[in-house]
Amino acid sequence: MPVLPVNRARQTCQNFFIRALHAAATASPPFSISDSIFKTMKLLHIDSSILGTNSVSRQLTAETVKAWVAIHPNTEVEYLDLAVNTPPHLSEDALGFRTGQQATTEAQRAQNAISEQLVSQFLAADVVVMGAPLYNFSIPSQLKAWI
Repeated sequence: MPVLPVNRARQTCQNFFIRALHAAATASPPFSISDSIFKTMKLLHIDSSILGTNSVSRQLTAETVKAWVAIHPNTEVEYLDLAVNTPPHLSEDALGFRTGQQATTEAQRAQNAISEQLVSQFLAADVVVMGAPLYNFSIPSQLKAWI
């Protein structure tokens, strides 16, 4: 497999995502056209790269969201930057309420509140655009914590 220069690889990825987004957006929706005109869709835009403005995945997600909003102007976008607002990794305090135990300490209640907020944010979204760079053949630790 030939190695593409960074700019060419970036352009190839961008073209692929734009074509895929256009194909998905122009497919027959399961609802009527009049419903789609008035329905406000919620899009959750998640970035997880630690590279800030140098991140290719952030550029791709930004372009994807921009293209989606151009096709669906009634979209309400909510942004979550996991590199800035990193959820805590699984700990003893976070495990209790997931097994049905009552949160008894302040740390457990705080973990429960964070988890509840993130799950509610995800479930409220009609569309999720997630940027997941590849670090050491895996996704970033902060994205793993969010999942």
